[in-house]
Amino acid sequence: MSVDLLYPDNKNRGSRVKQLVAQISTIQNDARLSKATVSDQLKVAESKLTDVLQAHGLQSLDQLKKELIDSLPEEVKKHYLDLVKHYEKDVADDTQVIDIIGLVLTVSGVWPVRLVRFVTSGKVAAALGCIVRALAVLATVNLARGIDIESAQKLIKLGSAVIKSISPDIELGEAALKCLNVVKVAGTVLTALGVFIDGIILIIVAFKGAEQREQLEAAINVLSYRRFSAQAVSLMGEVYAQYISSLYALVVKMKKKADIEDVVDETCDDLKKRMQGLEGVNLESVYDSLKKLDDSDANTWNEKDPTKQALEKWWDDGHDPTQYKGPLPDKHPDGRK
Repeated sequence: MSVDLLYPDNKNRGSRVKQLVAQISTIQNDARLSKATVSDQLKVAESKLTDVLQAHGLQSLDQLKKELIDSLPEEVKKHYLDLVKHYEKDVADDTQVIDIIGLVLTVSGVWPVRLVRFVTSGKVAAALGCIVRALAVLATVNLARGIDIESAQKLIKLGSAVIKSISPDIELGEAALKCLNVVKVAGTVLTALGVFIDGIILIIVAFKGAEQREQLEAAINVLSYRRFSAQAVSLMGEVYAQYISSLYALVVKMKKKADIEDVVDETCDDLKKRMQGLEGVNLESVYDSLKKLDDSDANTWNEKDPTKQALEKWWDDGHDPTQYKGPLPDKHPDGRK
């Protein structure tokens, strides 16, 4: 059945349905392309990570983790180990991953010196490489193993607990956490959107008559909201891809150069600039980008799309993918709120 048959009195609206479906498909494909690029770079970076570690006197990631833990002040070390223990029951299979994520976040935020001091000290020669590995695990291994969103949330939860409990002002730690959030959203929302698009197409084929058309109108509103969410995730994915590209470049340069202080210093500055792009993914920027997309097509008919005010309410009600509002512990293991 043609979509137009559902709208005998409004073929423009029928065309809009097809346009929205096509746009979301394109947006998703762009996001998947970014993710594919990231995956390729992560594989190369991981293959070079062992050489980077050995160049700085470390034989393995396990040794790096041990030296990182040993370098922490006793109070911080105890608190960190308590946090890891606290979550072992929830994600026993992923404790190693949690350790790496939590430890990198901790080290990157707790010390009053710049990260370059750690990288060049020999003890944390691949601190950023660990983030590469952690993100790789979240983005590929977990999804391949079929680990559900709840497990991903637990990883986010641990990182958030570490950050909130140790320092009120962490630059790289917060940036890394946001990246993990991007991975979480991109790995699940995009899949859900794909299912939703298929569902809309089935609805278009199956619905007949006025009552069904009314139901389809409601579905179209949801489709508009989902396009908004898909665009937000896609824009975040672009930032994420740039972030991983910088990490990839750092790992490659670290392998080639013995004196890496300038390389790390420059890359860390670049990482922070990249991550500032996440702050630019907001309701206004997403709305403007979609408006430009619609304006580029002279046949766009969007008079019955949700208003900007409706989109804003939807966004504020918790559908902003840049904001993780999942569960956190009521209190930390040591009793601190």
